[in-house]
Amino acid sequence: MSSALLPALLALQVFNICGGSLLLNGAVGESIVLPTGAERSYKGGLIEWRRKDINIIKLVRNTTEINPNFTGRLTMNDETGALNISNLREEDSGEYTFSGIASAQTIPRKTVQLQVYERIVSVQVISQVNNSTDSGSCNITLICSVNGGSQVALSWSRNGQNVAGAENRTTLTAFPTLAEEIYVCTATNPISSQSNNVTVWPCRVPPGLSLGALMSVLFSIGLVAMVSAVIAVNIRERCSRGKLGLGKEDTSVRGEATIHI
Repeated sequence: MSSALLPALLALQVFNICGGSLLLNGAVGESIVLPTGAERSYKGGLIEWRRKDINIIKLVRNTTEINPNFTGRLTMNDETGALNISNLREEDSGEYTFSGIASAQTIPRKTVQLQVYERIVSVQVISQVNNSTDSGSCNITLICSVNGGSQVALSWSRNGQNVAGAENRTTLTAFPTLAEEIYVCTATNPISSQSNNVTVWPCRVPPGLSLGALMSVLFSIGLVAMVSAVIAVNIRERCSRGKLGLGKEDTSVRGEATIHI
């Protein structure tokens, strides 16, 4: 689906008309209006809405009867018969049928198919670097998690291009190149869309040098530095001892000269 079309579809609540049946998408906790397409006023007649062949609201000569399971959540326009459902729940999904009699005439039946979804709140992407122990390469595991939402579909893109074969995958393995790359995880359902991104950097190990070789080089440098330090300490101690011995010898000679005088 084109990203340019998605906002428009969401704004219209993605409804279609198929053979007189209206398809509507609603969001959990929000309200929605089920229209009747009325071309005249039904006020003063008998109009009702049914769900799964069970009457949920009926208006008879300005007297409204509401199914106890929907108490406090339904209102019906007394002229057009449009039904407003508030505080939607996922279990409100299903088929709703409007019918009635007004001015001694039967009102054409209207069927609405309602599907209720939970909105996606946010998307988080984290990365885990996996370095190879026998080569200069690495790979990165990307993990996408979604907060909220129902019937969510996932997709991945790299530098703005869709990643083929990554649909509905919560994890993705990335192989860094010589340049940084931006990966985006997008979560969508019929009423909402959220995305987040992460930057994948090139491997830290220089090309052509394995991690094991790099560790060997670092160990060798450390060993050389340690040996050099030991040699320097020994030389310093010998110099100190030499100076100390020379000083004692001079003192002894001076003492003897004094006695002879």
